[in-house]
Amino acid sequence: MGFDVEHEKHIHGKAWSEQAKGYFVDPQKSAAYVSAIMRAAHLLPPQAIADLGGGTGFILEQLMRVGLHQATRLFVIDASAAQLSVCTHPRITSITGDFQSFQRSDLVGDAEHLLLISRSVLHYAGKAGQTAWLKQVRRQLRVGEYFVHQSGCADDLATSNAVNRLFELLGADKWIPHLEVMTKLLTECGFQITEDFVAPPAIMISEDLATRYQLTAEAHTTMVSELKDSCHEVPNFLTPTETGFTCSFPFRVFSCKAV
Repeated sequence: MGFDVEHEKHIHGKAWSEQAKGYFVDPQKSAAYVSAIMRAAHLLPPQAIADLGGGTGFILEQLMRVGLHQATRLFVIDASAAQLSVCTHPRITSITGDFQSFQRSDLVGDAEHLLLISRSVLHYAGKAGQTAWLKQVRRQLRVGEYFVHQSGCADDLATSNAVNRLFELLGADKWIPHLEVMTKLLTECGFQITEDFVAPPAIMISEDLATRYQLTAEAHTTMVSELKDSCHEVPNFLTPTETGFTCSFPFRVFSCKAV
């Protein structure tokens, strides 16, 4: 199973705000996702919301900003202490630990409702680990409760193959599906998709990726050359630059009801 974040810790904490041109701290980029969470919270008001892999607490802070009920308890669960060090809002309880094995009983009482959320986490599980993690999430929810996530997901097979080839060249055990596969995966794991839509993509710069994944200059050159050759016909994915490329990482939001 994936979720290996050790090799990325050098970009955690305050440096995280610089990733993908500030994508993960941009309220405009997260607005549609935050709205989807609020819609789910209105359908079945939770006593607690837990952000799995939520790191800095940014999304929970956005929920408060748009009017989340003040009585709702807020948790962020993350394996990175550096990420959680940025989460300083007094209303958010930070839990340093393995968000693959969290337990419902740690968050809510027997008579309470729980809403789970997660943004840009599922691909960390790799192709082999996504089913197991989604089933773990489902086990912590009761029928009718929601899991709202923004995950890497392409519209078509060509784009998902291009992103996954990029992960291979980066030496990252990460993987994204395309929409048909994601829909099947969520259904098989015990979820009914009640809403899904395309989220703004994250723009990745090859030089930044080389720093994040600690590539040598030679490995960066190889990655650039191969992707320019193999992915130039994939629509809206790769834009060559003088020293490398920028690429568009596709996201989609899914509101999933436990069934």
